[in-house]
This record gives sequence, structure tokens and C-alpha cells, in this order.
Amino acid sequence: MKKSGLKPVNVSDVMRSINVLLGKSEHQAENAELELDELRLPRVPTSFHVPEKDGYEPEELLRYHDEEFIQAAYYAVLRRAPDPQGKEHYLRILRTGKNNKKEILGMLMASKEAKRYGVKVKGIGIHGWIGKAKRIPAVGFLLEWLIAFLTLPRKFRHLQEHTNYLIAQNQMLAKQFNETADLLEERLRQQEEQQQNETRKLAKKHHELQTQMDQAIQALDAMDAGIEDFDDQFYSVFQDVFRGTREDIQNRLKAYLPYLNQAGQPDIPLHVLDLGCGRGEWLELMKQQGHHAIGVDKNFAFVHACRAIGLDVVHDDMLNYLRNQPGEKFDVITGFHIIEHLPFRVMLKVFDECQRLLKPGGLMIFETPNPENMLVSTLHFHLDHTHQRPLVPDLLAFIARQKGFSKAEILRLNKRKEPEYTGNPYVDEIIYKVNMEQDFAIIAQK
Repeated sequence: MKKSGLKPVNVSDVMRSINVLLGKSEHQAENAELELDELRLPRVPTSFHVPEKDGYEPEELLRYHDEEFIQAAYYAVLRRAPDPQGKEHYLRILRTGKNNKKEILGMLMASKEAKRYGVKVKGIGIHGWIGKAKRIPAVGFLLEWLIAFLTLPRKFRHLQEHTNYLIAQNQMLAKQFNETADLLEERLRQQEEQQQNETRKLAKKHHELQTQMDQAIQALDAMDAGIEDFDDQFYSVFQDVFRGTREDIQNRLKAYLPYLNQAGQPDIPLHVLDLGCGRGEWLELMKQQGHHAIGVDKNFAFVHACRAIGLDVVHDDMLNYLRNQPGEKFDVITGFHIIEHLPFRVMLKVFDECQRLLKPGGLMIFETPNPENMLVSTLHFHLDHTHQRPLVPDLLAFIARQKGFSKAEILRLNKRKEPEYTGNPYVDEIIYKVNMEQDFAIIAQK
């Protein structure tokens, strides 16, 4: 047998490569989690620091707004964070416009708690009294109009300052957003590059593993092909030794020639299909008779031998070949010493396909060892290691009728010899069973 040039595949090496690849993937996943933990995005500052002093300029506290202003006022005047109720109260009067920031500072400075610290905010003291006066119904209303008229220019200036503050805050937020977007884009780009690298590595490893698997499959196929080639050669030699010469077989097969007249019209060549054609004796005889014959066999040795002498033979499994042919294609389908090699269910399917492929009036002829002969059933049949089981004539006739054939005839052939009988019926029956026909054929017509 010719040795394969394929590199041998070590299964342990393949599994080791897979384990290493999986280990790398887990390590890379852990690193990715660490990188995500280390990711820190820019934050918008939300805290502020009010220095603790005995006195403040108004602008040091008035530059804050809304909730931040309340917090700054508490830290500066009362030296603590605002309590929830106080915070809610001063935010409400600030947001509704009942009191402005200076008045709120004045009210906080006028509290008993503030007096313990004595914190002063320049120019704010009077605003505390104004804030309290606003609470008087009639006076408060007139006072609000008066203050509004007198402080209108200042309010416009504060409005402008507040607008500028909002613009600055918006710019800061935009800057923070852009920095965050840039950082995310950079991180995503790095992750994408890493993913692409890992994908390329996995694709390369997959290719390597696939190559190794392909080599393993090719090596196994080569081994199977070698074994199959050995089996084909072995069976070819086996047939040459035990089946008989081509001339002997052709002379035996001539017994079927008279039946071919039932399958067609005189002087018109028949289309004959021979299943398991073997060495091609029947195909050669059909060619000599002027018929169109084609053989099917899955033994390479037989196929090559038939083609070498100009016979038309297909290398295929017979059932597969039959299923791929159009209906009513053949006049005669034959198989000589082939059906005993088939599992019973496969043989039934072959009968079905033959019934489908034969033209009306066409013949199916299958020859097989005759188990009625005691030497055949007890010895000769078992000489061929590929035989399944002996087939009884009445069984094949029954199957043919069940499959739709209109006629089913049993033809016994190849009598061993004409014996001499003793006159004892029991002994003579044994003598007859030993010397009777060694083969039989089922000849069924569609």
C-alpha cells in the first residue's frame, strides 16, 4: 500500500493548543475587566469651599446661586451645613422672589445662632430688617415697590452677572462633555483594536486547528481508502479462485438468453442494467448479443477490470444508483449472485426500485445460491465471508409478487451431477438434495 505523505496528527497536541487558547482568552477577559475598573471619566465639580472668616465681602457669597448660595450662606454665617427645613424654607423664598440673597443673608445674620459667631457681611445688616419688614402686609407691599424701583439698575447688573455665570457653567459643562467624549472615543478605539487583534488571533488559531483536523480526516480517509482497496483486491482474487473462469460463467449465463425475448421485440436491442456486475461476464455476453448494457459495482478492482475490456460500468452503490435513475428506463435488470450480499431491508428496496425502473413487460432476473442443495446451505454458501443469509426460492417469488410483478418464476440451474439412487427413499432424498441444482433465479416480469 502506498504511504500517505500527510503529516501525522497528534491528538494531544491539538487538545493542548485548544487549552492554551482558552487560557489566553480568560486572561485577556480579566485584563479587560481591570482596564474598565481603571477607567475614570472627568467630573463636573459640584463642591465648593467657603473660607471661615469673621467678615466677608458681599460678593464672596453673592457669587453663588440657588442651592449653592444657601449652602455658602450657612457655612459663612452659621459655620455649618444647612438643615433640611432651613434649606427648604430659604430656597422657596429665594426662588419665589419674596426675598433676595442679601435679605436672606441679613435674616441669617440676625438669628441667635449667628450672633454666637459674630460674623459680619459688609453692608448686609440693613437687608435683614428689610426682609422682616416685607412680611408686614401693607408696609411690605409698598416697601417692595420702593425697593424694586430703587434697585432696578442693580438688578439688571445682577441679571447680567447671572447670565454670565450660566454661560460660564455651560462652557464648563461643554468642556467636560468634550473631554469625556474624547476619552470614551479613545478607550473605545483601544478596545476595538484589542478586539480586532484577538479576533485575528482566534481566526489564525481556528485556521491552524482546522488544518490539523483536515489533515487528520485526510489521514483517516487515506487509511479507509487503503483498507477498501485491499478489500476490493482481496475479493477480486477470491472470485477468480472460487467462482470459475469467464468462459464457464458465460456458458452458464446463456441459460437466460431465451427469457430476454419476453422483455422486448425481436431485432431491437434491449437496455440492460446489471447490478453488482463483478468481472462483467454478463455485460460481455449482452454486448455480443447486440444489446445496450451497463453495469454497476462498488468494487474498484472489478470496475477497472471491466473498463479495461471496453465495458460500460459505473462505480457506485447499487441502491444509490437505482434511486438516481428515471422511471421505466430499462428493459432488463439483472443481478447474479448479488442479493445474498444485501441486508434484507436493502434487498426489498432494490426490488421496489427495479419495479419502478423497468418498462412495462420488462424482466427482473436475480440469481443466488440455492439453499435447497444441502452442500450449498451447509458449506458452499458460507465460503464467501460477504454473504448475509441464504434466500429460499419461495420467499423471493412471494416478494416479487408483493412488489407488483405480474409473473414470478423460479429457475433452478447448475445441477451438480446426475446421481445414482439406491432405491431407499430416505437415502435417495439425501442423495438428491446433495446433487440437485446449486443455484436458482427469480425471473419476474412487470
